Amino acid sequence: MAKGLTDILLQTPTKTPKLHLGASKLSDDQKQTLYVLILTFLKTRESLIEWDWQKGEIYPRSVQASVSRSLRRLEERGLLDRLNMAGDGNRTTHVQLTEAGMRVAGVIMEEREREYKTVNK
Repeated sequence: MAKGLTDILLQTPTKTPKLHLGASKLSDDQKQTLYVLILTFLKTRESLIEWDWQKGEIYPRSVQASVSRSLRRLEERGLLDRLNMAGDGNRTTHVQLTEAGMRVAGVIMEEREREYKTVNK
């Protein structure tokens, strides 16, 4: 039986691969992208997260390019899957975190929480 994303988020793995848990090896943009994705997942509880530039706010092309690069690199690392549910071209309309991506996102959330506590002492 496949694990649900909530199960993956809540579990504490006994041994995690260093390749993926090295959140320090990610760029700030990649960390921010994962952080936004995990917050979206926690809010919606949907494993398939809509990520469509055609809807909602209009972002500058430079921001779109930066996020697209981050998504591509995170996919190359095996942390997420990019999907095109619209079927028009090669744009990303939805993103799904992998099990490894959920673990790394959890590490990033812990880092952010420690930073917040340090700043707000």
